[in-house]
Amino acid sequence: MGLRFRKSISLGKGVRVNFSKSGVGISAGVKGYRVGVGPRGIRKTVSIPGTGISYVEEKSFKRLAKELAKEKKGFQEVVDIPAKKEKGYGWLWGIILGLFVLIANPFIGFTITAISGYYFYKAIKNPYNKMVSEYNKGVQQLNKGNFSLAENHFLTVLNYDPDDTLTLSLLTFIYFQQGVYQKVVENHSKLTEEISQDPDLGYIIAYSYFQLGNYDQAIPLLQQINNFDHIKDQANILLGRCFLEKGLLEIAVEQFKKGPVLKRTMTPEVMEAKYWLGITYFKLGDNKKALTQLQRIYAEDVNYKDVKDYLEKIIK
Repeated sequence: MGLRFRKSISLGKGVRVNFSKSGVGISAGVKGYRVGVGPRGIRKTVSIPGTGISYVEEKSFKRLAKELAKEKKGFQEVVDIPAKKEKGYGWLWGIILGLFVLIANPFIGFTITAISGYYFYKAIKNPYNKMVSEYNKGVQQLNKGNFSLAENHFLTVLNYDPDDTLTLSLLTFIYFQQGVYQKVVENHSKLTEEISQDPDLGYIIAYSYFQLGNYDQAIPLLQQINNFDHIKDQANILLGRCFLEKGLLEIAVEQFKKGPVLKRTMTPEVMEAKYWLGITYFKLGDNKKALTQLQRIYAEDVNYKDVKDYLEKIIK
């Protein structure tokens, strides 16, 4: 059982300041209705005096922020890119409450507003909150597809905290979308733990190594992530291409066979796997097996890459 501490000081006319282990809160109201603002959010209580019946509605500041973001159609709608929460911004509600109380009791209203304003000002000046603000702005711009603006905000975040791996992961995604592969791979050493939990990030970095011709760096990364169901086909195809580029043709064939080449439905992944398997057989001089793979692709799409040219070479 945890130790609890709570003390309440009445300021008159239904206004109380509440002290607890989690922080300072302010509440105001009349008999049967009370509104409070504390560290965890806003609490409204409606009761029927003398009956013991009451209704309590609580909203955390995080929930309120989400509701506001939905109204503005902001970054909160992108559920896979989490927003960060500022600390201490809940005191803004204390300022609002104080302004309402100011009408009924100027002294008490001014006291509440002054206390809340002081802590809200401290929150605004807090370096952590400045960093969070930059991060959230970056997520907003990323959600809109404004990669350059998002990049600027995320770089500012890293000036505050160079070890923020979430921000670094988002920056890596931006560099990948921009085709700046060198910057992608420069972040590899800082994201090793994240890759073990996020295979898509590992694939992005491996693909960038491949584009830069650094196959020896790409191969172990792809071998690390090719057991994840949603990405194993792409990883196996890229692994095969790495071996193909290194001239390890037999190993490339075995790797392409681990991909989706046996699937009947000709999805883009199946066609790509069959294409590279056919090309590898062609380079090995096994025209019969090359023809089998490439003809399947040609029957599906006569304009697929350079399949037509390879078929003409084989048939001649």
